[in-house]
Amino acid sequence: MLKPWVKLGTDVFYSRLEIRGFDKIPEDCPVILISNHQNALMDPLICCVNFKRELHWLTRADIFKNPRVNRFLYALNMLPIYRERDKVGDLAGKNDETFSACYELLSKKKIVAMFPEGMHRGKKQLHLPLKKGLVRLAFRSLDANPEITNLYIVPVGLDYENFYSYRSKLLINIGHPLDVADFYPMYKEDPVRAMSILMNRSAEALSNCMIDIRDNHHYNDLMLLRPLCDTVAKENDLFSQFQVFRSVTGKISNDPDRYAEMLSEIHQFVKYGKKLKLDGSIGKDDVRIGRLVAQGLKAAAGLLPGMFAFLFFGPVYFVTEKLGLSGIDDSLFKNSIRLVFWVFLVPLWTMVIFFLLITVGISMKWSASVVVAAILSGLVSLAWWNSVKLFRKMIRIYRMNARFSEDFMRWNSLRKSLFKKILQLNKI
Repeated sequence: MLKPWVKLGTDVFYSRLEIRGFDKIPEDCPVILISNHQNALMDPLICCVNFKRELHWLTRADIFKNPRVNRFLYALNMLPIYRERDKVGDLAGKNDETFSACYELLSKKKIVAMFPEGMHRGKKQLHLPLKKGLVRLAFRSLDANPEITNLYIVPVGLDYENFYSYRSKLLINIGHPLDVADFYPMYKEDPVRAMSILMNRSAEALSNCMIDIRDNHHYNDLMLLRPLCDTVAKENDLFSQFQVFRSVTGKISNDPDRYAEMLSEIHQFVKYGKKLKLDGSIGKDDVRIGRLVAQGLKAAAGLLPGMFAFLFFGPVYFVTEKLGLSGIDDSLFKNSIRLVFWVFLVPLWTMVIFFLLITVGISMKWSASVVVAAILSGLVSLAWWNSVKLFRKMIRIYRMNARFSEDFMRWNSLRKSLFKKILQLNKI
């Protein structure tokens, strides 16, 4: 019952959410789904509510200690995996119980999902080596269930535009499956070799469907190239933008010496961008007076609904930000908590306002109209806020261009140069 409501919440929480490759998940077969882990609880939540088949997640046990999320985790079919740092008695026994539950699920052709990196971090880089629990689960499942002829490992890449803010973009990219049965005869003869090969193949498959920047030295500069790469993509869909960014950063980070000159330009571009508070998504040539006026009118048109929505839902925002997030030390958990709070507090708050209006003598018809108007205004204001941010960006560029700012002219020149090089690099 929770799934449709949380799904609606994720659709509103993210400005764009696209899923690519559903057809790659084998039907009517047991599946071990593996995903990169960059955004704490948001990762399993997103997958659970957006996949057609039910997922059963292996999740680190320590997060089950939090009473605010404990029931919610079990409701989403999450199973605890204990580590030495959890300091529990009979560690092996507790994990054996969880693995036995996994064997049972896979024998019924269910999907068991896990994060084989063994940790979450807000970095677009696959944490290697993957944990051995992945291949142990795969091979031991075939040992425990001889009737299983095909068991697939399916990689899923999660590509968040931003880990920390509302209304960002998210691509769920499903990769090609690996059939564990292909490696099982080797496992019976040489378990260590088979496990090593399957581990490496799984890591390669997962890396292929995510942004995996291996160059730590230039990582921050390459990450800030994303808005400019998005403008290079021929299509406006998230997968096309993902492909351009992955292709460009992959080639540069795999051979930094070859692209040393370009890396120097990127560093200068990023330095000036931070100073001017510009991200590269638009440049001087994108800010014409006609477009600027049109964007300003669009921003002004949404002002009233935006203010109404803020007044109506302001208390929900306050409770979430000031109370819900208090005591949360890991910033990557904050969006997960925000989503949970908004999903459950918004309907509760609208009902409270509805009954309060009736209590003070306003008719049911008008009370319902106020609530509906607030919800519609809230949805309109989500798009409106993006218009406001774009308008502010355009105003900043227009002013700097009008003042012939030397830093801005240098930034814009670097942007044009990098745009051409990204186009060229993407064609190679």
